Amino acid sequence: MSLRDPVVHAIATFLVTAVASCPAFSAFAQEMLPRPDEPFKGHFGRTAKDSRPDFRKEVTPRKNAPNILLILTDDVAPMSKAEIVLEIIVLLQGTPLDNFARENFIAHGNSAVVRCAINTTLAMAEGQACKRGVATALRRYSYRFTNAQLGVLADLYVNALDNLEPAALVRVRDRMCDPSSNESQHDAAAARAVCERLSMDF
Repeated sequence: MSLRDPVVHAIATFLVTAVASCPAFSAFAQEMLPRPDEPFKGHFGRTAKDSRPDFRKEVTPRKNAPNILLILTDDVAPMSKAEIVLEIIVLLQGTPLDNFARENFIAHGNSAVVRCAINTTLAMAEGQACKRGVATALRRYSYRFTNAQLGVLADLYVNALDNLEPAALVRVRDRMCDPSSNESQHDAAAARAVCERLSMDF
């Protein structure tokens, strides 16, 4: 059965309309979650003496209310890679990498890309600066990021290496995946993010 079936769709529409028009259901449907704040019934005077407070009443369950915990969440849809790259750029504001991140961290489709790694080589000073900038963002400022953001930052790091020094990828993976390496000892979260990203390719 599918709602695309005209007969099923007609029956479903009838049931929804019938239930919604029921007085008992209509009264219940007026409840909003989260409940809106009650209008302020106090008075703001020119001084404290001229004012009348209106403190919010404590919400208490009605008698014999069921023991149910309701958790409301908001904005929990998965973020796109472009949105996470933007978050990384914002979180690097105020650091020496502020301009570097804004100018070079981008998302192209579902790929995180480091612009300077495309436009230069490791043999050039700009290429060295590009590699150093991405590595610094990952290793020095990893504490600023969530796991999801670290994963995308690892994407950026791997993208830079893939363009600037592709022969180093396997060596970097082995180092980052080794719990006893200096990288893992210094920052386990950053090393794990790069290890997981590189393990997808090698």
